[in-house]
Amino acid sequence: MKKKHLYILLFVLGLFVFLNPVMAATTTTTIDNPCGENGVKLALRIVGYAIFAVKIIVPIVLIIYGTIDVSKAVISGADSLQKNLVQFAKRCIAAILVFMAPGIINGIFNLIIDGYEDSTGSEYKMCFTCLFNPNDCEVKRYGE
Repeated sequence: MKKKHLYILLFVLGLFVFLNPVMAATTTTTIDNPCGENGVKLALRIVGYAIFAVKIIVPIVLIIYGTIDVSKAVISGADSLQKNLVQFAKRCIAAILVFMAPGIINGIFNLIIDGYEDSTGSEYKMCFTCLFNPNDCEVKRYGE
């Protein structure tokens, strides 16, 4: 093992040995519905916007790269055309899957949550609304 790795390992072990543990507060609060909390909804809404951006940008980029590969193959000759067409088809399939994955996951979770809400009366659907439909998420602004 290199000396550098040994020093890093000893440093990390030293942190565990010499640092004092942090004690949690003695009073605990339980949240019946964490999705009702404004901070949780805000975080899920930000992640929802990121998912939305990925859902749009990644397929476009994949199709652009595929188009560039096929155009290079057409210009260069017929030898690599077959290989690049197969690669372009794979990229198109990946783009479709990336675009459809959040909707499929949302549908599955909606089926699960609907059955769970009927039996328990909880409101976890708000989490998935903020995650997969961030424009429909009702987040209070700070100070309201």
